[in-house]
Amino acid sequence: TGSRMRQFAKKLVAGRPVEVVTLGGSTTAGLGAYLGGDYSKRFEAWLQATFDVSPEQARRRAEESASGSSKGALEDLGGEASNNATHRVLRRGMAAAPSAMFNICYDALVPPTGDLYVLEFAINDWWGNAFNAAPRYDLEQLIRRLLALPQRPAVVMLLQYAHFTASGLPWNSDEHAQSFFGQYYDVPVLSMRNAVMPYIASGARGFQVDTNLLTIITDGKRANVPWTGTEDAEFRLLYHDGVHPADLTGHRVLSDLLVGLVRDSLSDTREVEDPTAAAPMPFALPNNVDAHNSACFLQDSLQALAPADQPGKWTWAASNPAAPSVGGQKWGWQASEPGAALLLALDSRVPAQPDKPAQLVLGLLRSKKRVGSLLVTCVENCTCDPMIHHPYWTKSSSQADFFKQPISQHEHCKLSLTVAEDTQTEGHLIVVRAVMVASAETQLPVDLRDNADGELGV
Repeated sequence: TGSRMRQFAKKLVAGRPVEVVTLGGSTTAGLGAYLGGDYSKRFEAWLQATFDVSPEQARRRAEESASGSSKGALEDLGGEASNNATHRVLRRGMAAAPSAMFNICYDALVPPTGDLYVLEFAINDWWGNAFNAAPRYDLEQLIRRLLALPQRPAVVMLLQYAHFTASGLPWNSDEHAQSFFGQYYDVPVLSMRNAVMPYIASGARGFQVDTNLLTIITDGKRANVPWTGTEDAEFRLLYHDGVHPADLTGHRVLSDLLVGLVRDSLSDTREVEDPTAAAPMPFALPNNVDAHNSACFLQDSLQALAPADQPGKWTWAASNPAAPSVGGQKWGWQASEPGAALLLALDSRVPAQPDKPAQLVLGLLRSKKRVGSLLVTCVENCTCDPMIHHPYWTKSSSQADFFKQPISQHEHCKLSLTVAEDTQTEGHLIVVRAVMVASAETQLPVDLRDNADGELGV
């Protein structure tokens, strides 16, 4: 029906500042936008240039910015959006993160004050599973959480298309599932695939896919120096690499899709519907339930779990330190020497279910190269069966994936994470990018041998 987008558009026309929150993977984190023009920043610039904010509303926004009242727990996750007194887009992108990460870590990752939430997960939510596989449960829960926020924000599914990862096949992504949930919950669906396919087929400038900017460099056809935004290939090619859209072309397409949706909403003269007029939709997936809050440790909070006086065989490091945002840099605990042990101290309680077992969830790097195995044991206060987790898979991509094991609840639980001797590769690398404690009922996309999001590099 577009009712929530009409509400968003009316706020713009009334001279009121809006807050947009973009949630997604490495594309939302800015990868491919090597000149800094990722789709979130482009969309924000258009909002600011197109819709003035009244002086009184600007004063209120400035006060909010000064007090931090609308900031999420991880304000710098996707890089700083403009912190001015007008419209702003809060970029919450994490490289190689599926929608499940944002659902499980909702309180830490998702600012609750948005007027519009953009979900970009068609690449990172796993494609090859049955429709009712665990990843879909988290996506549905996330959509319902956002729609239930008291300000009744608009929610949009922005579906990126990765032409090379999809082998040029238009159905080779999670778009079919994402589109279903958009239709089911009356959420607009914006398809990059549908927007670009006619132009790819005709070979139009800006949409060409005979190669990509990174391949030109790695094949030795160009010196290994940064692109500057002035060369012909940058205006001709759609993609920066095998997954991510290029700054001047692909990211612009994603931004233009959002701009087009706002323009259509402005021209829609229907009234905004009464939110109480229609009964809420039941869950689409069998036995799905609204998500319980989970304890989630990422970035600085993950680093803080480990006492500072431990031996130095584990290091806190970024796997991709050159990325333009913290979310794209892939910070985590890393070790590659068998026997290296990391002691973590955390609260393993689930307040909503104090009398039931919890589940420990580890976000580990999965790859077919260099990775080893991880032994997890409970050493003090809490109890769990020792378990070895194997992050190896046969896919050519590298991505964070979830591994779980039951754990008892205790305020001062201490765990040991030890690099095991067992390995299926030439190395023993373990990268821990997240630690979570969730209720036993939480559905998780755990240890799926055939999943992949096409993220490149470790």
